[in-house]
Amino acid sequence: MIGDLAPAGGVLRRIFHNTVRLSGGHGLAALLGIAAIALAARTLGSAGFGELVVVQAFALTVAGICRFNAGGVLVRFGAICLSSGRRRDLQGLLLLVLLLDLGSAAAALLLAELLVAPLLPLLGWPPGLLGFARPYLVIILFSQSATPLAVLRLLDRFDLAALQRIVLPAVRLAGVLLAMPADGGLWAVGAAWLAANIADSLVAWGLALRELRRRRLLEGMEFRLRGLVRPHPGLWRLLIAVNLRGTVGLVSSRIATLLVGAMLGARMAGLYQLALQIAGSLERVAEMVRKALEPELAHLVAAGALRRARRTALRLAATATALGWPLLALAAWFALPLLTLIGGPDFAGGRTVLVLLLLQQAAAPPSLPAATVLVMRGKVGGLLRASALARGLFLALLFLLVPGLALTGAGLAAALAGWFEASWLSFLALRALRGGGRRGGGAAPVSVS
Repeated sequence: MIGDLAPAGGVLRRIFHNTVRLSGGHGLAALLGIAAIALAARTLGSAGFGELVVVQAFALTVAGICRFNAGGVLVRFGAICLSSGRRRDLQGLLLLVLLLDLGSAAAALLLAELLVAPLLPLLGWPPGLLGFARPYLVIILFSQSATPLAVLRLLDRFDLAALQRIVLPAVRLAGVLLAMPADGGLWAVGAAWLAANIADSLVAWGLALRELRRRRLLEGMEFRLRGLVRPHPGLWRLLIAVNLRGTVGLVSSRIATLLVGAMLGARMAGLYQLALQIAGSLERVAEMVRKALEPELAHLVAAGALRRARRTALRLAATATALGWPLLALAAWFALPLLTLIGGPDFAGGRTVLVLLLLQQAAAPPSLPAATVLVMRGKVGGLLRASALARGLFLALLFLLVPGLALTGAGLAAALAGWFEASWLSFLALRALRGGGRRGGGAAPVSVS
């Protein structure tokens, strides 16, 4: 069972075993995702692709600001419920997360519809793009919630989580292929992307509910609101802090694309987004390890085995760095061929920004366990401050460098801010796991100080 305490080497082997289980789906998803992006970029050209990605970035920015994504929180408190046999408390936790997902998604869609027209001049969009953006914003309702995949990780179904990862890029690729005979314009490609998000969301929730029913964790579930949080002290503070960090994290992804589009035009936003997509696809290796680490670390922290958690985190970071840096260096060396192969010659101007975004990604392997450690230890105050200051630094550098250096300035801002955040988070994580063997007691209380 996942909750059983094994020797440190056994925990690490289990993490890598689950990473391998995820890698099949993530690897295929990465390939399908790049193929879908390449097809869309070549079909629309840099200008049309830029228009699509700025609308997508606006929709997912509003969704990210409003929606509660409680994946890590669900794993942390859910692991405690499972280890102590508190099925009723787990059901209440699941109900709370579901209500937050549905309510925040509806609020995000309403807010986006209200804001899109007034913000149009500030975003630098051509006026005709509003007609496409309004119906496309329904994608907010189906932007991927972290909850169903967190359920699968909590229940040690990494195989199903890997399978689900294939859905969005596969449907997106098939949709774009079908759209091409219909002229392959912005509306046709946008419809394919929207259909992919709908399928992705439905499959994720379907797999999570199926697994919960199979394990009889939904039996006798009562749909009541009173007392949902009482069995989980500190849940609200942790949930709010984690979501604030997620919102702050949008600055270097979705919001960055919007700002590049506003300052340099939709075409430059398209170049930036394609480079960001390529760099991000390589980051998925680190993300797989992080997802596999969450439930293991949650059980170690819940049992008070802090020394074992520290050793596991350090060994994992060292291994990830040894594997990740050569891969990133190879991608940087072939940056120009990658861009022209995926997007075509029209995207060759993104070479420098791609190299800089890969340099930013190089900060991820050494700091791989840091954010997970801080969430599981309840030290979300430091996590939030580090993320907020890093994103503030990114914005300051973006506005300072982009006017003179264009896309190169955006990449340089991302690289400097990324290394600043990774260094700080690593320091905080090591401090959070300092000392404490199995006698150290249970999970730490949530602290936002």
